[in-house]
Amino acid sequence: MENFLMKKRRVFPQIFLSLLIFFGGAIPDGVFAQNAKTKISLSCENEQMSSVLKKVEDISNFKILFIYNEIQNFKVTIKLQSKTIEEVMQAIVTPFPLAFTIKGKYITVSRKKEQGTKAITGTVCDIYGIPLLGVNIQTNDKSISGITDKDGHFNIPIPDEKQVTDVTFSYIGMKKVSVHFTGERLSVTMKDDAQKVGEVVITGIFDRKAESFTGAATVINQEELMKNGSQNLLQNLKNIDPGFKIIENINFGSDPNRMPEIQLRGQQGIPDIKGTYGDNPNQPLFILDGFEADITTVFDLDMNRIKTVVLLKDAAAKAIYGARAANGVVVIETQKPQEGKLRFSYKGDLNISAPDLTGYNLCNAREKYEVEKNNSTGQGSYFKEKYLNNVLADIERGVDTYWLSKPLHTGVGQRHSLYMEGGDQHIRYGINLLYNDVKGVMRKSGRKTFTGGFNFSYRYKNLLFRNLFNVSLNRADDSPYGSFSLYTSLNPYWTPYDADGNLKKIAGVIGGGGLMEIPIGNPLWDAQIGTKNFSKYTELTNNFYIEWNILEYLKLTGRIGISQRQNLREDFYPASHSRFASYKEERFFERGTYDKTDGKASSIRSDLNANYSFSWHKHQFFLNAGFNLQQNTAESVTLSVVGFPNELMNHITAGKEYRQNARPGGSESISRELGFLTAMNYAYDDRYLADLSYRATGSSMFGKNNRWGQFWSAGIGWNLHKESFLAKVKWVKLFKLRLSSGYTGSQRFNPYQALATFGYYQTHAYDNWVGSYLLGLPNDNLKWQRTQDYNIGCDLNLLGHFNLRCDYYIQETKDQLLDMTIPPSMGFVTYKENLGSTQNKGMEMKVNTHILMDTKNNRYLSAFFSIARNSNKIKKISKALQSYNDANDKQLSEGKSNEVKRPLPHYVEGRSMTAIWAVRSLGIDPITGDEIFLTRDGKTTTEWNVSDQVVCGDAMPKYTGNFGLNMDYAGWFLNLSFHYRLGGQVYNQTLVDRVENANILYNVDKRINSAIWKKPGDIVSYSYSLYKMTKPSSRFIQDVNELQLSSLNIGYDFKHCTWIKRVGLKRLKVSFYMDDVFRASSVKVERGLDYPFARTYSFSLQTTF
Repeated sequence: MENFLMKKRRVFPQIFLSLLIFFGGAIPDGVFAQNAKTKISLSCENEQMSSVLKKVEDISNFKILFIYNEIQNFKVTIKLQSKTIEEVMQAIVTPFPLAFTIKGKYITVSRKKEQGTKAITGTVCDIYGIPLLGVNIQTNDKSISGITDKDGHFNIPIPDEKQVTDVTFSYIGMKKVSVHFTGERLSVTMKDDAQKVGEVVITGIFDRKAESFTGAATVINQEELMKNGSQNLLQNLKNIDPGFKIIENINFGSDPNRMPEIQLRGQQGIPDIKGTYGDNPNQPLFILDGFEADITTVFDLDMNRIKTVVLLKDAAAKAIYGARAANGVVVIETQKPQEGKLRFSYKGDLNISAPDLTGYNLCNAREKYEVEKNNSTGQGSYFKEKYLNNVLADIERGVDTYWLSKPLHTGVGQRHSLYMEGGDQHIRYGINLLYNDVKGVMRKSGRKTFTGGFNFSYRYKNLLFRNLFNVSLNRADDSPYGSFSLYTSLNPYWTPYDADGNLKKIAGVIGGGGLMEIPIGNPLWDAQIGTKNFSKYTELTNNFYIEWNILEYLKLTGRIGISQRQNLREDFYPASHSRFASYKEERFFERGTYDKTDGKASSIRSDLNANYSFSWHKHQFFLNAGFNLQQNTAESVTLSVVGFPNELMNHITAGKEYRQNARPGGSESISRELGFLTAMNYAYDDRYLADLSYRATGSSMFGKNNRWGQFWSAGIGWNLHKESFLAKVKWVKLFKLRLSSGYTGSQRFNPYQALATFGYYQTHAYDNWVGSYLLGLPNDNLKWQRTQDYNIGCDLNLLGHFNLRCDYYIQETKDQLLDMTIPPSMGFVTYKENLGSTQNKGMEMKVNTHILMDTKNNRYLSAFFSIARNSNKIKKISKALQSYNDANDKQLSEGKSNEVKRPLPHYVEGRSMTAIWAVRSLGIDPITGDEIFLTRDGKTTTEWNVSDQVVCGDAMPKYTGNFGLNMDYAGWFLNLSFHYRLGGQVYNQTLVDRVENANILYNVDKRINSAIWKKPGDIVSYSYSLYKMTKPSSRFIQDVNELQLSSLNIGYDFKHCTWIKRVGLKRLKVSFYMDDVFRASSVKVERGLDYPFARTYSFSLQTTF
């Protein structure tokens, strides 16, 4: 115990000073001018000066700063009555070689500067030019040290007999700075230390010291986020962490109004094939400033507001969120206002979006003419010859329409972000404003967002009150030009305009000569007739926080969050739209449709947590206990009206009637949740670590017999670098092993799955009574989907410059919600039951290294590399899911639609959820042009049979990851981030739809000319026939390997230029950003079928004043 107390005495000055500086504030000087006149009394005899100064602090409102080594040998005897603070301080220090200064609430005590002695003088600021108070200053002579004052100034005397050559500056949360001292005045700028920020894991409920944390968590600070540009948080996370994936959607491309599909550590659940889930069943939980947020809120979030993002991946990290954490947790913490004078931070972006059509390889007019000339179209020879003669005549006069460019343009958008902050030690405030206008590459498509917020905090003694209010207004416009696929199918020998330059309603005609002649509408016509396709939302959120530091190590935190969202969606197509071109005369008043959906959702969430931390000898404990309450409500109303003869009748009330057999529709839901949480962390001598957590959650969403779910986690860790056998190995800065396991849950379901739901008859009544009928069977035993995680990991830091983090994990998900088959005599064929079971496992590794760190010349170079592997398999499915497989097989075997040309999902126990099922193929027979298949038992056949389907590939990549460089030289910076994919397969639907099964009455892929079978002896990959339909075949399954330069960020920071301060700026930075710079792939496939992909160029200006 005595040794423990001695250690405390040795470190007390540093701890005391750091805490004093960290929690101190800037109350206006006028307040303390009054306090300076207050009379105080003091009496002491032969007491240590540090003790006397503490007494002065207790009886006044002043904070006294001093270096313990400078006063530790002085003892004070004094007796004063009714004196001012200046008189008291004068009496205390006069007998000694000390001096004091009073500035605001601070009194600085330091050794007197002897006449003729040298001194270390200067100022210390952060990168924004804001002075730093209380920076610790050390020199090569341990007896010479000091701290900065309120204005960041320092003046440290150097005795004549001493020699100072090196000075080191250190401050909490910032990188240490060392400079060579030549006697000149010093001007020092300190940067945030990403590694220091990473020493704290923000879980959204409590903060944890990273060194003693056993969970798998990735901490990303703002500086690292911004290296990938400030366009979108989700895209940046993909470029940083190997476990965070955005599933590329080749249909919707870069549609600014489509929310991305996110996965953290792969796919845990069976895809939503029955409408069981409310949204993506594999989406992680998003926590924004301590409260749950949906993906739309995160998608539209201003990245300039973000302070840190923490990805909680394994049970030891995420189990504190219990029933909602099975897919991982993304914790986002925004900036809190800092004290000081009012400061403005502005960031403006000019964003240019250009369409990327590199995946398309369509014929031009003459090539398309040759295709139709050399292949059967189903037309009679006379009509075909006449048709082709007309086409050739158009080509000869120069017709060659590149339809792909018609609905596209280069979108020019803008983003403006403004943040204002200031305050003192009691009151702080921050105001943020964002206007973001995203222009899509489809004409007239875009997304506009305006957000505004006010962050206010007030500290009174040991109480902290904080309120965060935000409002978001959003409008998303879909392009009136329709789906991009309409343009990719149009023949290049058609024209959008007639000879007089007027827009044509019909682009061209196909068929004839034995085929029905079909007019093909001009989609450009639809864009100028007043269609409406837009959605809007308005969201208000107010989060209130209170922190009460009851004791030095005991804190109570209460939070309550309220949110309200209003949604609107409108889709209007007047009668002149091409979708009604085939309507007969008797359906005249059915032409024109208007669909409108109004919805609103609200939530109220609250929690109360108490955490207590203490140390005893070598034992360190952290304890947390709390509970939470929440309620979510939602409702929507949908109206579908027909009969809008012209575009001027563009209000829903102008319609004739509801759709046939339709009436107003909609939905409503309400869910409630109550939870209790306990968590504990233990560390022995910072070497042996343990984490335990337990959460019990009750929810209204499950059966009355299983309302409550229990979720727990346990993790252990070992800091090997703290062991005696490694303590002397100075180049090993960190070597930690982690092991964890635990249960989490998922409840991303429709809220009434377990209940009996009823509908009412609206066309029949009996004796003025309306009857009801059962819509869904109840299940009182329906319970939580549970995922058990196993994780083993390692953290390594060598020389302070090389960081490695690797994890291996297994996730076992049980009790997945699936349909169970029941006898039809019960009135239903299925009902919801906990039947599914899956396994997901993988590894991830990330390496960061500082190649060059030359602080003297401001030169920095670092590199990073990450790799991840993930796989999954189904362990148990229900009979209803087997019947789903049978229905798909029947569709493939008998169907005539386009769906039979692509592999359909099959869910089989022991197989991957992303497996590609097809019949094995030996290729095209050179003699007959027929495809040769392999049956299940290995025999050859030319007949495709659904029972011969086997797993021929897997859409899940074998390896994915990122690598890149970050460079900084004298203000210039360059950040490069590459993304790669190795292995896995894709079914090349382009080769099916545009080559082998191409409808050559429309435009086709150029490969149809050279790669199809035409006569016996041709050795080719494809066999075109007007009368055959290609069904899932291994011939179209191709291995995928990709390399993509996903982001480029280059710019200049004027922090080293002295002139910016002369013009009143504290920071000025300009940059250029570009995403998806290039992509190299082993597979050529059309990407962006309904909405093309785009490449974004951004020019940014950032300043603080």
